Amino acid sequence: MILFPGLALFLLLICLVISVVTGTLTGALMSSCLKLPMRGLWVDAVFGLLGFLFVFVAFTFLGPLQAIAKSDEGPLKAGLVASAAFPFIWELSRFIRLRRRTQSLTLD
Repeated sequence: MILFPGLALFLLLICLVISVVTGTLTGALMSSCLKLPMRGLWVDAVFGLLGFLFVFVAFTFLGPLQAIAKSDEGPLKAGLVASAAFPFIWELSRFIRLRRRTQSLTLD
């Protein structure tokens, strides 16, 4: 299947926007579930974007990972999962750091 370069770039731009929205929503949902202050949503958006880009490029261009992704949609699906996983891990680490800080303050 041959795509026009303009169409491929447009579809990639749509995927990037979806990954930013997914990262922001994941970060907001994790913040509310963990009862963290809701700040730094742009950080979650950037982590969503970076997660999509790193995994998409890795699955597209690295040989051993290409064997795992046997279909054409493999890199796209893996990138979209990573766009939700990176902000999830960031918010979880934020929760752990905040919890350690508050426990150290109460022990003094």
